[in-house]
Amino acid sequence: MTLQFICPKCKRVLKIKAEYVGRTGRCNHCSERIALIGDPAEPGPQMATLVSAVLEDERHQPVPDELCARLLGLGVPQEQVDPMDLAEANARVDFEERRLRNAKPVTDKQLSYLKKLGARESQILALGNRDEAARLIEDLHVSPTPKQIHFLRELGASGADMARLRTKAEAAAFIEDLQRKMNV
Repeated sequence: MTLQFICPKCKRVLKIKAEYVGRTGRCNHCSERIALIGDPAEPGPQMATLVSAVLEDERHQPVPDELCARLLGLGVPQEQVDPMDLAEANARVDFEERRLRNAKPVTDKQLSYLKKLGARESQILALGNRDEAARLIEDLHVSPTPKQIHFLRELGASGADMARLRTKAEAAAFIEDLQRKMNV
């Protein structure tokens, strides 16, 4: 279903899919940034809103719990969500959703290589895109870094323990285990 919105700058009528109501975009004619705030049930043209006016209204307003949950679900850390106002939260949701839409899925070749490298099923299931798969492959494939080896020595790891480590991922997990034991 398409809706009609009127650009507040050039006054042209824009045909918009109903799924885009509540989002921001640009007018196809004058390139003004507009917010598509309207009622999908409204049959006639509706006036779009200038994004600058929406942003000004949203500045310094608290972020609703539903929007906080949505940001967390998109992978934004809690410590970044807490200080946001409504305008920042809406902008971050738009950014994260755009990033996810543009992310390319993990390839079959990457999946088979990860299994060959010994990736755990939980690691594979947590992958969201090709870039994340590439990072995991690098972690599983590359030997422990000199920095990790140095840190393991500082933590008191034995030479025999360090000799068993084949990958960066194993070294990172061993470091976490040693730190956890030291904090207990």
